[in-house]
Amino acid sequence: MGRIQKIPHFAEDGNVCPASVMTINIGADHRVLDGATVARFCNDWKKFVEKPDLLLLHTR
Repeated sequence: MGRIQKIPHFAEDGNVCPASVMTINIGADHRVLDGATVARFCNDWKKFVEKPDLLLLHTR
């Protein structure tokens, strides 16, 4: 997991605004895990990092 960096980003209206970006690297052994499973994990992880309140809703 990398540090959060502010980079220029084009908004939908065409204006440039700052965006917070964090890089992550995930390694998976394809003999054990299917690539689709890892992709679903990455998408869910991104969703929970961007909106942590969703994580609280899923902890029941």
